[in-house]
Amino acid sequence: MKIRISPFALADLEDSIDFYNSQSDNLGIEFAMTIDSTFERIKENSDQFPKEYKEMRKAKVERFSFNPHYS
Repeated sequence: MKIRISPFALADLEDSIDFYNSQSDNLGIEFAMTIDSTFERIKENSDQFPKEYKEMRKAKVERFSFNPHYS
């Protein structure tokens, strides 16, 4: 599975990285690494996360309040 990130979602990711970095040193980097790991999990097995609405799935990110949605 190839992951494409919309411009809106990319801006949201960048804002989240900035926010987490403002909360604690390197926290934004940890967030980015966690999201990258989540994207890898989606690529490996896109069916592992539950459907949220029709064909839209939500990947839960444990440590951070950020849940990528994909179809």
